[in-house]
Amino acid sequence: METVSKHGYCEEPGKRGQSKGSEKRVSQIARQSNEPAHARAVYRKARVYWKRGIGCVDKGLQEVLTALVHTEAQPVPYCAVGVYKHGQILYRAGAGLRFPNAEKNLENSFGPEHLVRVASVSKPFVALACMQAVRLGLLDFDADVSRYLGFTLRHPRYPNNPITSRMLLSHTSSLRDGSVYSIPSGHDIRNFFLPGSDYWKGGEHFANVIPGYRETHFTPGRFFEYCNLGFGVMGTVLERVTGMRFDVLLEEWVLKPLGMTGSFNPGRLDTATRSRLTPAYRMDTATRSWVPQVDHDPLAILSSTLPAHTPGINATVFSPQGGLRASIDDLLCFIAYMTAKEHADVRNMLMTPQWTFDPARCEGKPNGRLYNGISRLSGLGLFRTTDSFDTFGGNRIGPKSGGPRLWGHYGDAYGVLSGVLFDPRTRYGFCYVIGGSSADPDTYTGSHSSFSRWEEQIQDAIIAAFPPE
Repeated sequence: METVSKHGYCEEPGKRGQSKGSEKRVSQIARQSNEPAHARAVYRKARVYWKRGIGCVDKGLQEVLTALVHTEAQPVPYCAVGVYKHGQILYRAGAGLRFPNAEKNLENSFGPEHLVRVASVSKPFVALACMQAVRLGLLDFDADVSRYLGFTLRHPRYPNNPITSRMLLSHTSSLRDGSVYSIPSGHDIRNFFLPGSDYWKGGEHFANVIPGYRETHFTPGRFFEYCNLGFGVMGTVLERVTGMRFDVLLEEWVLKPLGMTGSFNPGRLDTATRSRLTPAYRMDTATRSWVPQVDHDPLAILSSTLPAHTPGINATVFSPQGGLRASIDDLLCFIAYMTAKEHADVRNMLMTPQWTFDPARCEGKPNGRLYNGISRLSGLGLFRTTDSFDTFGGNRIGPKSGGPRLWGHYGDAYGVLSGVLFDPRTRYGFCYVIGGSSADPDTYTGSHSSFSRWEEQIQDAIIAAFPPE
């Protein structure tokens, strides 16, 4: 998941960025596909079911959401969930307050229509944009990304091993986050990888050999370690091959076609949508008050339009790894798209396993760093739960083994915890967002998984109320 910190390169010839003519051409090509219109139709049909009253009201699930907000021990400021199955929205509801330190009233209530910075749940949307670029012939998942970036990107220890988009999207590229993985507009992404630059920081953005392993275990494509920076690189690649700003590209190619209202740039939201944008919080344990972390300053939101941004230099300013502002209703659009039979070709490409955890693959040692044990099988911008709970941690969905194995992603940043999970086989999925944390999610974990206790309670309640099968 995205984490928020407190705080090999050689030049290749060629001009960086592309002309406005190129941007216009690519945009026109992208619109030729009839898929966006179909994606909107799929979600509109699902919404019709909800408006007709086919959507369910589950008292037990609502009680769980309400209890998470009102518990005296470790509360959350607000939360919301959505459940989807067989082309229908079965459930969408929220609890808590958008501004928890303010007066409680109906206008302050948080619901599935309110937008939040959803953290690493953003990553699948970047993967969808990459998939569209592949279909248009602008990107090859298995080509050296250096050909798109305009400079040679190599791990200094493995100068003969190319780094590909497939590796970046599956966290096997040999890149690492380091102490910072998002830099301001006007700075060049190559400075992460250029010795002596402001962001080189001793080469911390490249994998080091872990004691007990061989150097060959860390060649690009072999070892898994979750890397947010890889999605910043892919965002920059998308800008390079299209000539479009990352935020505009994602809106035109992915978000709007799916019927979503969100954006990777809150400054681009229209007035009505911006009024639904809700801050993320962490609790000050001394005062027991909620401290906003992001999206609480209207001036900062408006200034994020970045009119001077030059595409193809540094897309990390838009936080491709976690900067999407979206609502539960938006995430239901994504589930509707990913579970529709008509989109099997896209799904199959993104859901083909690229890396699977093996605790003894590297001469008796694990072939990846799991941290909390949740991410054990990676596709492109997606993970699949494996019903695991062991000494490495776990990603079990539901209190008992034998539960659903779902594709999707999870998020954890600025206090927000989020998830979007689905199974195309049963056309089932659910999503949730928790708007703040009053304890460390890495230690306040559940009883049968490494998810936070809040997430586990929501997942268990959803599975009990709306079983996948």
